[in-house]
Amino acid sequence: MNKLVALSACATQAAFAVWIAGCEKPTEPVQATRPSYLTTNAPVAFPFELVFDDVNPCTGLIHTVTITGTTFVQTHDGVVNARSERTITTSPTGFVGHGTDSFVDNGQVMMFRLTDILTNASGDRIRAQLVQVLDLSTGTVTVAEGEVKCLGR
Repeated sequence: MNKLVALSACATQAAFAVWIAGCEKPTEPVQATRPSYLTTNAPVAFPFELVFDDVNPCTGLIHTVTITGTTFVQTHDGVVNARSERTITTSPTGFVGHGTDSFVDNGQVMMFRLTDILTNASGDRIRAQLVQVLDLSTGTVTVAEGEVKCLGR
């Protein structure tokens, strides 16, 4: 799995105290706990920034990716809902874009989805997508699919 997808997923999962063995399918069941801040119904904002080196899928060369955003977490009747909005830039390749993700924990499953789109001055486009579903009764990841892809011009 590409670092952009894996780190974005890890950042969101960490905000909910969910660690899924490096964002890969775990070999052992995982325990999921709800932090105490999730006892309120008011949305709670968590700003974040991630900076890491990754492979540009359009060229195969390394570039530095910076992701800055905010995750908004809210509970209602025991269900945790979260959404994140972020801006993504790369250096020296000059990609700029945005992304969103959503997270739901209904007590039976945890589901996480992510989509990011970036473009550069040459018109190249990159898309990152991820879907993960965790069955809380077994601690088993039932869906784990993701990719970072160059869409060309």
